This record gives sequence, C-alpha cells and structure tokens, in this order.
Amino acid sequence: MSGRLNASRASWFLALLAILALAAALRLYRLDFQSLWLNELDSWWMSHFGDLDKVLGRTVIRDPHPPGFQLLLLPVIRWLGDSEAMLRLPSALFGILAVWAIALLGRRLFNPATGLLAAALLACSWVAIYYSQEARAYSALLLTSIVSTHLLVGICQRAERGERANLLSCAAYVLTAACACYLHYFGVLVVVFHGLLLVLRLGIGRLSVGLIAGVALLYIPWLPGILQDLAMKEHYILRAGWSHLPDYYVFASNDSWRLALLAVLPLHVYALWAAASELKRQPAGLGSWRRDSTVLLALWIVVPVGLAFTKSMVSLSVFTNRNLIICLAPLLLLLARGVTVLPLSRR
Repeated sequence: MSGRLNASRASWFLALLAILALAAALRLYRLDFQSLWLNELDSWWMSHFGDLDKVLGRTVIRDPHPPGFQLLLLPVIRWLGDSEAMLRLPSALFGILAVWAIALLGRRLFNPATGLLAAALLACSWVAIYYSQEARAYSALLLTSIVSTHLLVGICQRAERGERANLLSCAAYVLTAACACYLHYFGVLVVVFHGLLLVLRLGIGRLSVGLIAGVALLYIPWLPGILQDLAMKEHYILRAGWSHLPDYYVFASNDSWRLALLAVLPLHVYALWAAASELKRQPAGLGSWRRDSTVLLALWIVVPVGLAFTKSMVSLSVFTNRNLIICLAPLLLLLARGVTVLPLSRR
C-alpha cells in the first residue's frame, strides 16, 4: 500500500513538472516580441531611477496603484537591465509559480486530479499567459491571491481539527496577503474574501482577528497613498454596467463566448449542482456548507466581483477584466472540479 501511494505521488509530481514545463515555454517564449506599451512604460519610468524614495514618490503622484511591483522592478533594472525581456521576466516567473500554486490548492481543496487539471488549465490560459508577458503587477497578484488562499485554507483546516495554529503558516499568510495588497488595490478584495471565510469557518475569535489585523498593520504605511488615491475624481475606466459581468466571464474563458457558453458555463453549473447534492446528503445541523470547498470557490468569485461592481456603480469605476485576475483561479478550479465530478471522469 505504501509503495502504491508513493508511486501515485511520484506520478502526480512528474505530471505537474510536465505542466510547469509547458507553462514556462508559453510564458518565456519571445518575451521581447514587442516594445513596451504605455502602462509598461509607466512601470519602467517609476522604477528605473534606482532610488527608493523617488519610486515611492512617483507612485503616489502618477500611479493609482500601490508601489509593490515598482519596488520589485528596482533590483531587476539594477542587476539585469531594463530591456523588454528583463522587465517582463518577473511576471513570467510569477505566472509559472502560479501554475504550481493552483495545483497545490486544488489538491488541498479537492483531490490530486483536480489540482493537476486546474494547473493545466492555468498553464494554457490565454489570460494568464498574456499578463505573464506584461511588465505590470497582474501576474504577481494572481500568484499571491492563490498562495495566500492556500495558506489560509490550511490554517482553517488545522483549527477545525482542533490543532494549535502553526505560527509559521500564520506569518506566511499575513506576509503573502499583505504583498497582494501592496501589488494592487484588488488584493484588498482578496483579504475581504479571506475575512468572510474566516468568520464562516472559525467564527470571530483570536485567530481570525489576529490574521486580518496582521495584514492591516503591515498595510498601514501605505495609508497616505490610499487616501490620496481615494480622492481621485476622474479616471480612464468607463462606468461599469450590467454587460460587464458576462463580458468578464467570457474574458476569463479564454476570451471566447463559444467556449464560455458551450463548455465553461455547463461545467461550472454541474460542479455547483454536484456540491449542492452532496451537501443535501450531509446530516443536518453540522454547518458543513461553511467548510465546503465549492462554496469557498463561489465566495472567492462573488465577493470580489460583487464589491468591485458595486463600487463602480456608485462611485469611481474600477471594474476591469485585468483587475479581476484575482478571480481567475477560482473560476479555473471550479471548471476543473466540474470535469472531475463527471460520471465518466475516472475513466
């Protein structure tokens, strides 16, 4: 039995290595195939002086985003240069690591097969590849949203088993979630989803409050920048409308409405139906839906999309497809789950 289990783990690991090789090939191929475009030039302009104070000052003045990615580019430009390929290399590496991270998260939430399939989907995702070849923060934001969620789920699972919290895991979660917030303001929406998840699974206790408070404390130094960005009255993003919701769904489905309607949507619905059917068979009163992994994915999609859409309807619009890359992982995980629960999926 032990030998069979080890062989199964080895096969899973080898399959993941093959998927990572594919992801690397798709993301590293011709990184310099075109010149930097406007937003990438902004990243270069704010980072190429090699002075921390100047980068922070220019970010506050020019960029309606936190300074995380610009600070990341400082050592890249200093040590590797500022060619198109070097400026985009961090995003490509983050994109490859995101494929590895989603495999681990899918395995933790469901099973090894779902993790591998989600990794394969992300490896070939046009959206993920595109932003892995752009000198902007979106690929790093995708990675940190997956890793922080993976760490938080592990913390919740340990607490639900009655085990003491692992301080190293808690510290890693706080740092990763704070990094997501410093990369982009939509990282804050990921932390809001995490806070809701903690309340649903663990209640409002010391662990839940401590984790979110830790992220908030690390984010306090950027409070002046937040206040300045909140004071903005005009922006280039168009006011969100109801058509933006299906547009984003199609965008996340490799920008193909045929794929979205004929494959992605049916499998998403089937995954949700299978989870609902399973929950109905559970004994009443156990609150099992709070710990259900499919419910977690649904919340990961609904909470950030709902908050971004509502904010864009009532004030300055922030609803764009690229900002919502934080929801790409749960959409792909839900798609992979829809495949693996099909009656013939084992065969």
